[in-house]
Amino acid sequence: MNNRQNAKLNMYQTVLDTAEKYKTQCTRIPKLKTTIEALASGVETIRQLAEDKQTAALRASSNEKAQVENQMNHLTLTVAGSLYALGVDTENYQLINHAHITSKTLTRAAGNQKLTIARSISTFAQANESELEPYGIEPETIAALQKAVEDYNAVISKPRDTIASHKQINALTKEQFYSVDTILSRKVDKLMFLFKDIHPDLYLEYQNARKIINTSIRHKKENK
Repeated sequence: MNNRQNAKLNMYQTVLDTAEKYKTQCTRIPKLKTTIEALASGVETIRQLAEDKQTAALRASSNEKAQVENQMNHLTLTVAGSLYALGVDTENYQLINHAHITSKTLTRAAGNQKLTIARSISTFAQANESELEPYGIEPETIAALQKAVEDYNAVISKPRDTIASHKQINALTKEQFYSVDTILSRKVDKLMFLFKDIHPDLYLEYQNARKIINTSIRHKKENK
């Protein structure tokens, strides 16, 4: 949430605290009681959305990425070594150039570069599957490399899914803030006005609670 939304959320909570403090008076008006309950439910939904955004399990953990990456790198180097030997024996210089990969090359490569290298080796291995068997590369190994490439691609793509998920949560959060603001302005404010004369302390405290204080902006002004 942004600073404005955080400030609003603090205001909502202060309003709920005030209603709780004067619970005896508030519950005497059934409509106000149900409206306060709706307000509390809306605030809880906003908090849950904020928590969902923070704890979204769409982004792969660093441990998962490392495990998948190590598996792909190991298979890539294994298959590349046999492809290189095949290229040398058959004087296939295209194969030699593509298969000349070292552990240092993979370690230094960025995520997308690692994927490109591994995918290239996987493609060449599939094209030369029968010729690779004498070099110790079984079809199962080639299939394992292909799967490792797919798994790694899925892992590094997850942050993009997270961004999409965050956009959806942001949209839902915005709608929920609008809903809570509507409850306050169209219902609670009008019902609380009933206490202006009979319970002035309650009414005044409610009016103070309704003030939105953006602490971050105030802090910036104080530091100028």
